[in-house]
Amino acid sequence: MHYFWLVMIIGFAGFLGTLLRFGISEGIITVSKGVFPWGTLFVNIAGCFIIGLVWHWMSLSTISSHWKYSILYGVLGAFTTFSTFALDGIRLMQDGHIKLAIIYFLVSNIGGFLFVFLGYQLFGYCRYLKGSFF
Repeated sequence: MHYFWLVMIIGFAGFLGTLLRFGISEGIITVSKGVFPWGTLFVNIAGCFIIGLVWHWMSLSTISSHWKYSILYGVLGAFTTFSTFALDGIRLMQDGHIKLAIIYFLVSNIGGFLFVFLGYQLFGYCRYLKGSFF
């Protein structure tokens, strides 16, 4: 398969994963009606469980690499990037890179929170300097 078509298929699979994430997350938020992000938590945990099941199944099957990429990185990657983050960490550990897996976990989590905060603060600062950003 030509690389262009593989990218297009993965993109379409990602589109489907995004719709699944939105639909499920919004459905849970509608039911829970609380402050806690139950929809996001559910999607992230469910996505991790599903990617574990699918990854193991794919390791035992003769499914083509195109399908593997489309399902793992397209559908499930878009459904929850947290699941692909967890999958990458597990792969590092399975390959014997325990220290790298721990560093990856810490940098991803601490860095993620830090950079969301910094982005939020930077936008507020730019808006303050300009009077109005938009």
